[in-house]
Amino acid sequence: MSNGAVAAKLLDSFIAGDMAGAVSVIHADCVVHESRALPYPGDWHGPDGFTTLVGTMVGLFDVTFAGYEIIDDGDGVSMRAFATFTSRATGRSLDTSIVEIYRFRDGQIVDADIYYKDPGAIRDLAVEVPAAQVSG
Repeated sequence: MSNGAVAAKLLDSFIAGDMAGAVSVIHADCVVHESRALPYPGDWHGPDGFTTLVGTMVGLFDVTFAGYEIIDDGDGVSMRAFATFTSRATGRSLDTSIVEIYRFRDGQIVDADIYYKDPGAIRDLAVEVPAAQVSG
């Protein structure tokens, strides 16, 4: 399976809610890097860290994808996706784009660097606004 196909399997499995399929392409030494501005910041290690990251994210948001594209240069792969994040706490939504840069070892993803168009907007989406701030 090409590296691009591995990246596509990760995203297709995530979209389908197939956690086992997604985890099957995560290397034991994988590190997923998320922005400190997100409500799930930092580095997430291995399949267990990836599972915890996804669980945290989908606990906060319903995430739907309008589409994605894979750019496969052989050794590295980039993915650009268009997604909607809907806060489970507030019901507010945000349409955004995401770029993920993957590195591979032994046919699995060993490094994933994730970039959101506006990570602060995603963080703010998860926060309930006190009524006093809403009314002015």
